[in-house]
Amino acid sequence: MARCGISLTCLSTVFLGMMLGLSILLIHSMLLTERQRLEILENEILDQQADWKAQWEQAQAAQKAVQDSQASYLHDELEKFEKQVESELGIVDGAPPAPVAAAQVQAQPAPAFVPELAAQVIAQAPETLAPMVDDYAAAAAPAPVFAAPAPAFEAAPAPVFEAALAPAYIPEAAPAQAFVPEAPAPAYVPDAAPAAPAYAPAAPAFGAVPAPQAALPYGAVLPVGAVGIGVDGQEWIFIKKGENLIKILQKPIYQIPTFDPAPKTVDQIMVGLHERIKRRKTMPKTQHLPSFIIIGVKKCGTSALSRFLKIHPDLASAGETFFFANNFKDGLDYYKSKMPNTTDDVLTYEKTPNYYRLPVVPDRVRNFQSQISKASGIKKEVKMIYITCDPVRRALSDFLHSRTNEGGSEPAAGEFEAFIGVRFSKMEEEMATIKADHGEEWHDEIYNMYKERRGWFNYTDPISNMIVNGAYSIFYKRWLENFDQRQLLVIDGTEMISNPGAVVVQTQQFLNIERIIDENNFIFDEERGFYCYTRTGDETKYCIKGQNKTPTKTLSDDMRVRLFNFFEPFSQRLASDLAREPFNWNWNPAL
Repeated sequence: MARCGISLTCLSTVFLGMMLGLSILLIHSMLLTERQRLEILENEILDQQADWKAQWEQAQAAQKAVQDSQASYLHDELEKFEKQVESELGIVDGAPPAPVAAAQVQAQPAPAFVPELAAQVIAQAPETLAPMVDDYAAAAAPAPVFAAPAPAFEAAPAPVFEAALAPAYIPEAAPAQAFVPEAPAPAYVPDAAPAAPAYAPAAPAFGAVPAPQAALPYGAVLPVGAVGIGVDGQEWIFIKKGENLIKILQKPIYQIPTFDPAPKTVDQIMVGLHERIKRRKTMPKTQHLPSFIIIGVKKCGTSALSRFLKIHPDLASAGETFFFANNFKDGLDYYKSKMPNTTDDVLTYEKTPNYYRLPVVPDRVRNFQSQISKASGIKKEVKMIYITCDPVRRALSDFLHSRTNEGGSEPAAGEFEAFIGVRFSKMEEEMATIKADHGEEWHDEIYNMYKERRGWFNYTDPISNMIVNGAYSIFYKRWLENFDQRQLLVIDGTEMISNPGAVVVQTQQFLNIERIIDENNFIFDEERGFYCYTRTGDETKYCIKGQNKTPTKTLSDDMRVRLFNFFEPFSQRLASDLAREPFNWNWNPAL
């Protein structure tokens, strides 16, 4: 201060310093106060969370105690009821009930069903036994008296698919005869019963459905101890409870298919088709994620199958999206934006021919399946269609396609062999070495090469890629690591040339949709060398644009045999994995 004297500059400096110090102290005090406030708030939140957790655990414990108590009670009641049932049926130590002879069935009328007593049974365990007791009311009806045996069951005129009426139930121990109750008994009478065809679809390529036993119509009266199949596809056992005849659900036998596989006439199909199309005109439309994907193979008929499927009114194509190959990181909203606008009852699909060979795609499709299952709360299963074909013809067709896209002219004779010659010779040598070094494990070694993207699968050599893309069993194994085999339909694309109708029928069956397109919708075009589609009742041919015969002068027989020998082990392995006969892949351009 002595130095500064009374200088205003010195005084102002001192004043500003004091103000700065006071400001720092004030800010520090405010920060401490705010920190204390936040600590108090944090402690309150932690205390509240602890209280909530304690309450939740207490509620969970109480709920579990109630569930355990109910489960114990129901278990005891069911055990008592089961013992009582076994006692009524004469079952000893879990042995099956004694069969009821036909004479006994005819001599003893079935007991009447009394609702009041059934209610008493239900009251013992309402939540468990109520679904078990049949609700048909036969208390006021007279007990049926079984007449003389009807003709043998085998003589019934109704076959499995075309039957208008379900055959009467036949006890296992009785001769193969159907017992027809006399009128006016309320029991099932075939001539008066409503149509209830038994579901017994022919085994499709993607999984057989067990054929059911004789269908049991609603309200049927059967002898005590009889076991039969209801029209709901379940197995029931009939027991006597006091004076009541009730039926208990024993176990499921088979699953009724979502779509009725019974064949329809052309008129029935067309009427239903026009009704659906008319109804959809007033229904809201939105974009839906695909229900199935055509994953390949390029030049094996993917475009042809996709265009034929687009004709089906219950299917809508998004074309080629390459989402799982190039744009998976963009998310499902982006993927959905690539889909067409459809009503909710139409299945959307996409076709990207290179999906089948990229090792990352199966993982991404599985991830996609998990996401849509989690979002919907229901397990979703995406289906894949894998179209294969003669690998020799496919390799040549791929070469011709690449040259056409590059703007070149049709290759001259020998140009294809010159293009793959040196690299293919080396691949033949490498294949021989792998088989010699690994023996029966040669396929696993090549599969490891594929997963590790080395050797033939480095995706930088267009020649090796063009050749090895026909090793279908390698890629199929990768898909089986991620999906159940029933989600994959493998099609022999050669049949797309010889019988496209059969392939389309097989695909419709796999997708569980109505068979609207069949062999009758295809006519062979001599000029093009392929089949063309025709509408029902219309002889106009609709042919795929640009579909022509593959030129035959670009492949020698020597190269054809060498390529065949290279691909054949993979083709045999694929047929073995599919448990089918070997593929008839021995294409000869000279034929």
